[in-house]
Amino acid sequence: MNGETSGGRRDLDGKVVVVTGGSRGIGRSIVLAAVERGARVAFCARSMGEAAQDVHAEAERIGGTGRVFAMAADVSHRGDVDAFVDATLGVWGTIDVLLNNAAIDKDALLLQMPVAEFGTVLGINLTGPFLMSQRVLREFLRHDTPGVIVNIGSIFDRGAPSQTAYSTSKGGLRGLTHAIAEQYGPSGIRANLVVSGLVETELSRHMPAHFRKSVLSNPLARAGGTEEVASAVLLLAGRAGRAMNGATVYASGGIVDANFPG
Repeated sequence: MNGETSGGRRDLDGKVVVVTGGSRGIGRSIVLAAVERGARVAFCARSMGEAAQDVHAEAERIGGTGRVFAMAADVSHRGDVDAFVDATLGVWGTIDVLLNNAAIDKDALLLQMPVAEFGTVLGINLTGPFLMSQRVLREFLRHDTPGVIVNIGSIFDRGAPSQTAYSTSKGGLRGLTHAIAEQYGPSGIRANLVVSGLVETELSRHMPAHFRKSVLSNPLARAGGTEEVASAVLLLAGRAGRAMNGATVYASGGIVDANFPG
């Protein structure tokens, strides 16, 4: 490495960045871009399978040995959250940035949505960020760290056909972000939201064709890339985002609300 990112700076040098859902899609791109910007990165995934091992290896190739730590954790369970945070602190002693990315989608129309599946989606997508933020906020306050939390939202957070649980979870995440920003901004802690549009990931591959057509009606007329969303996330996490708290940044090609055909 030559000490420069493609953007010409390493604005996360010396920072410890925690990423949830770091093995695939947007999470993978966040992990790799954060390492490239000089961070030490801890990421979790629900299993340390081939995808997670590949991210770990690629991150070390980019940043060098000892720049990344990974472990299996289900962020919807407090025990897993505590174990992941404790392990990160055991490796590096501190946390500077939390990036809540982990998300799933098991959706149906409201009248067809099983309660158990509704709870599972909210568990990962909303309770997970709550538990991670609650635990990491305690560390920020204990060590007087001007920490940063960035949550990954979606243009579907105001409702979409067959997106009962997913839309509910992402709408709640918007509210959680603003609550953190309001309550802990006076302590120097920032919380912001990045709202993505259609990004080609495993999560979006099952999207019906007419949904995809509607979302691709954004001014750029294309899907976003995972690296593009990661860039917006790390903008808020780094020095360039120091004045931003309670902000919503749209990495969605210019579309704010998805207008779906009937």
